[in-house]
Amino acid sequence: MSHRLARLLVLAATLAAATAATAEPLHVIATIIAKSSRADVLRTDLIKLAAAARAEDGNLGYVLYEDRAKAGRFYTDEIWRDEAALDAHLGSPAMKAATPALSKMLAKAPVISRLRGL
Repeated sequence: MSHRLARLLVLAATLAAATAATAEPLHVIATIIAKSSRADVLRTDLIKLAAAARAEDGNLGYVLYEDRAKAGRFYTDEIWRDEAALDAHLGSPAMKAATPALSKMLAKAPVISRLRGL
């Protein structure tokens, strides 16, 4: 390998590392609405899932809210290191185990917004 090619490869690796280090975190807000008869159970399960998410490697923040005016309407405010961290969360054992039961408690599919700061 030529010295020029080797320098280009080192430069490319350095730029990739710098980009990864300065990548903007991924912000996610989810709206989750329970079937009226399932709000209490869903609340308990979401609290457990939030605790598990906070312990994940790529999680930078995770807050679970419930609407004061509409019991059973929940929101998550999440910050992930990057898309890969969110993907790991969505594929985590806790999420995989909870998904079938959660889907039976929802009035409709969650609305998930992936955001960037301005």
